[in-house]
Amino acid sequence: MMWKDLLSFNRAERRGIWLLMAIAVLLWTANLIYPAKRNGYHEMSGPERERLLEAARSLRMQAEAARSVRHDSLQGRRQWEVKKWHPSNFPKRGPKSPDMPVRLVELNAADSATLEKLPGIGPVLASRIVRYRDRLGGFHTTAQLLEVYGLKPEWLQRFSERISVDPSTVKPLDFQQAEFRDLARHPYVGYELTRTIFRLRRQERLPEDATELCRALGLSDSLSMRLRPYLPH
Repeated sequence: MMWKDLLSFNRAERRGIWLLMAIAVLLWTANLIYPAKRNGYHEMSGPERERLLEAARSLRMQAEAARSVRHDSLQGRRQWEVKKWHPSNFPKRGPKSPDMPVRLVELNAADSATLEKLPGIGPVLASRIVRYRDRLGGFHTTAQLLEVYGLKPEWLQRFSERISVDPSTVKPLDFQQAEFRDLARHPYVGYELTRTIFRLRRQERLPEDATELCRALGLSDSLSMRLRPYLPH
């Protein structure tokens, strides 16, 4: 229960507050009427005392009734909150049927709508995955999803068993014929490496063999491993 619940009152509760204020005003007024003696109440006439006592009893009973209503209201709200969050109100997931295998999502063929069915993947992230896949020419491993901006490793762990990759659909890069723009936009090539490739192409010194090509471009071992699936076989 939040502190705001303690400061909100319904109609009956507000009436009780007004009654308590009325009692206070009544007592203050009585003190003004009989200020001469401290025990002036005992010197009042019988009918006056009875009317004053009757009014005080009536106000007290109404105030107690209003306090009881507020107590019941708070108790009911507290019980409702407990019942609301009880585990029985949430559906339980039963065990997966062995006769119904999980349908895998093939990353190189899936569209944005299909990717959004994976846990943690929304429209924005699904669109980023498709755009990054197009720049790569296709995924050759599911681990490449971690290169997509905004995709957290814990999300990939949640749906890693629901995705697959077909490496045969990867489009290799044609370093001998590709346009400058197409090579430069590849995530593993970039602008500077594309300039080196075109310089070797002009000098007719660009090897066709993948191993020799990596050596001629001066690629590191890690970059060579990442780029090799996209080199001509």
